[in-house]
Amino acid sequence: PEFTTVEFYMAYADLYDVLEITEQMISGLAKYLKGGYKFKYYPNGPEDPESAIDMDFTPPFRRVSLISELESKLNISFPKLNEVTIEEFEQFLDKLCTGRDVKCEPPRT
Repeated sequence: PEFTTVEFYMAYADLYDVLEITEQMISGLAKYLKGGYKFKYYPNGPEDPESAIDMDFTPPFRRVSLISELESKLNISFPKLNEVTIEEFEQFLDKLCTGRDVKCEPPRT
């Protein structure tokens, strides 16, 4: 499939509860299937050992702020949301995507 999604609801849970449950599910699945949290992944198949990628699902996972991480990785500054209109922010994102050759067909949501 193009993507996989998991959706669930929990009364009185907040973002951090859901993050922890999701982390336990993913790390537990990795440990169950591979015998541990760390293993090698071969995107081109095991017959191509040069393609090996080290995977590590050891909890806790690193938490990042989306905007801060993008600013750091892209070496740019995002406009402050309280200082621009929605339209101006959309224009900034459009320019960012097209300038970095990121394909994002309309409607961009």
